[in-house]
Amino acid sequence: MATYTVSTKSDLLSALSSASGGDEILLKSGNYGDLTLTQDFSSEVTIRAIDQYGA
Repeated sequence: MATYTVSTKSDLLSALSSASGGDEILLKSGNYGDLTLTQDFSSEVTIRAIDQYGA
């Protein structure tokens, strides 16, 4: 399982393309805009903000 920490939408999209089931993507504070997820993963990938209301 890998953990990715991202700070831009570009970083987020890159992390999503590299992620696999069980990985976690942590969002630094900021605005990531609209995002449509179409990728399927073998198991859950968690995406969450580092600061509760930061992203």
